[in-house]
Amino acid sequence: MLKYLTRFGHRWLAVVGLGDQGGISALAGVYITAKTAMRSPLSAAILLLCAPVIHSQTLTAAQAREHEGQNATVCGIVASERQASASKGKPTYLNLDVAWPNQIFAVVIWEEDRQKVGALPRLDAHMCAKGLISYYHGVPEIIVRSSGQITQ
Repeated sequence: MLKYLTRFGHRWLAVVGLGDQGGISALAGVYITAKTAMRSPLSAAILLLCAPVIHSQTLTAAQAREHEGQNATVCGIVASERQASASKGKPTYLNLDVAWPNQIFAVVIWEEDRQKVGALPRLDAHMCAKGLISYYHGVPEIIVRSSGQITQ
């Protein structure tokens, strides 16, 4: 059973529980890289089995800052909605927990994806967004392209 998984640069550390004998838990840890996974069926299997755990990580808007480049679910209260209709791609920003211009996390929906995303959460509503955390002008964000990435 997977006990712990974390990322160190391009490597993953997976700690797996091996059992419990007389109140003593046995654990085994393994570092995995993509190159190793391609050569070792066991490493590839561990990486594939751990992928759902990686994606299911849930963070607050404030915690997202420390998880750039990771897939996660970020949850918070919609503090403001801003449509940048004069900007290329005409994005809509849902800022969680802190309103624009002092936002700490943004959910971005491009105009071309608005129909696929559907109705957006209202101000002061709790919401979660799933996806890759990236940065734009120093603010962490998730770009949402479909309704399956948002829960309320």
